[in-house]
Amino acid sequence: MNARTLHLPGCKSASQRALVLAALAKGRSRLRGLNAGRDSQDLCGALQHLGWQVSLVEEADQLVCQVVGSDGPRQVEAEAVEVGEGGSTLRFLLPLLAAASNRIELRCAPGLRRRPQQTLVEVLRGWGVPLELRQQGFYLQSPAPQPHPPTLVSCQQSSQFWSGLLMASGRFEQDWLEDPKGISCGYWRMTMEWMRRFRGADVLSREGGVWHQQAGFGHGQEVQIPSDPSAAVFLAVAAFLLQTPFRLQAPWSESHPDAQLLRHLAELGVLQLKPGWLHPTPCTPASSLSFDLGVYPDSGPALAVLAAHLPHGASFSRWQTLRGKESNRVEGMQRLAELCGARCWIEQGQLWVHRSTSAAREQSFDPKGDHRLAMAAGVASLLCPKIEVLQPECVAKSWPNFWQQFAALP
Repeated sequence: MNARTLHLPGCKSASQRALVLAALAKGRSRLRGLNAGRDSQDLCGALQHLGWQVSLVEEADQLVCQVVGSDGPRQVEAEAVEVGEGGSTLRFLLPLLAAASNRIELRCAPGLRRRPQQTLVEVLRGWGVPLELRQQGFYLQSPAPQPHPPTLVSCQQSSQFWSGLLMASGRFEQDWLEDPKGISCGYWRMTMEWMRRFRGADVLSREGGVWHQQAGFGHGQEVQIPSDPSAAVFLAVAAFLLQTPFRLQAPWSESHPDAQLLRHLAELGVLQLKPGWLHPTPCTPASSLSFDLGVYPDSGPALAVLAAHLPHGASFSRWQTLRGKESNRVEGMQRLAELCGARCWIEQGQLWVHRSTSAAREQSFDPKGDHRLAMAAGVASLLCPKIEVLQPECVAKSWPNFWQQFAALP
């Protein structure tokens, strides 16, 4: 079969979790296929600055990271550390540093300081960790570690808060009360899967709505980071628009929520999934599609482009939290849809994107530093070549060679 072979980046979500768990484990870990984006590089740099031994090398076209763990949270000597603009970097490092006796400032990029962090601040303060919001970031003064009462996990802003707390816990046993109405629970469960890789299958057990976490930080591991299914979603939309199959070099992470989205797109008849392939279907859905952005927040921009080219469009539920991403992603999705000649509006709590009779507009698109919007605009330009993407370099946050892969598309 004649098709392009494309290279997905390493899964950013898996890379961030594996780096933190390796730093907390006992002994040496080797992480092959690490995501090469800016967020993962910033987390590696922050861990090095805080005293962990972290090294990066290229092997056989893969980024390999070696980490010497500390067998639990450590007291660091640094007075401040730069965390860049990565939400997971900040939300993972704050609990890690709060779990030992530390006084340190975490300095963030301006855009990250504006993103919602209140839930994590409130939980840490409730655990007796003074946390102060400063002009450059967050300053914490952590007391001596102590056991904490059962804590409600309510992923209403971001599951990254809870993933960070979960991974940093381990000095004592800990109970977590799961909120069944929380959003992004798929990422919370993905964190659990990675914890079991490092700390054993028995580290977490569930009884009713309570998760019990055993004490301990596990041992260093050699792991292969899978490819990023979030990146695969953008390629799936591109394959549908071009009606061209793509061969993928490596399998993606099946535990990632966007792997579920790819399966859902197959169920909806948008594409066919075969091992190592993305196959578009020759027909279009006969009715409007619906997507829950509480489950797939990273794929909202790509889905907006898809909806703009479907005869019956799509509706999106639980879209509100996308306003607090790297940019106001809802507003960006609206602008993208309009550039593709579609209408976008909010009605009865749903965000709608529907193809209209308007022609695609000739206009530059400013992703406002949001890598997901920039990639979606690139995909949109496949059928709307008059779209010019500004700040194309912002894709380096998660997929540094996106434009090289994009150039290989038909």
